[in-house]
Amino acid sequence: MNLSESDRTRMLLAGGVHQAWSNCFKLWEPKGEIKGLRHHVRKPMHHPNFEERLGWGFGYKYFREWRSVVPKIGSACEAESTCAFDLLECMLTAFLDEDGGGPVEMHQIEVMLPSRILHELSFFIPKPFLGETVGEWLEFAESEGHL
Repeated sequence: MNLSESDRTRMLLAGGVHQAWSNCFKLWEPKGEIKGLRHHVRKPMHHPNFEERLGWGFGYKYFREWRSVVPKIGSACEAESTCAFDLLECMLTAFLDEDGGGPVEMHQIEVMLPSRILHELSFFIPKPFLGETVGEWLEFAESEGHL
């Protein structure tokens, strides 16, 4: 059976935030990330693949359930922590689009950034990011328009 992308997305995102994570992570894990364009890379055009579009779909569908993603950032599995971080950025973008801003509690997440993300952000231009926690990054990214 050959499903359309929208049917496949609907199927993968069904069943609540925990079931959707389980379904989607199977697709994200081999690449180890959701977003195809990393923070320190600038391109004039970016064409997201299915897995990235699925991540944005997840972020917009479940953005009010962002707290369920936070514990995964502390995972020993680098793919899981990176994917959870990517999802939080998608979820914050959904808050910005839907509510005009993210909840202050997101800026207070004291979980350390995954080492891969921290390394990536060390190359961040135009304004250096000097924080270490997920909350510090989300606050910086929201205030500087980097989502």
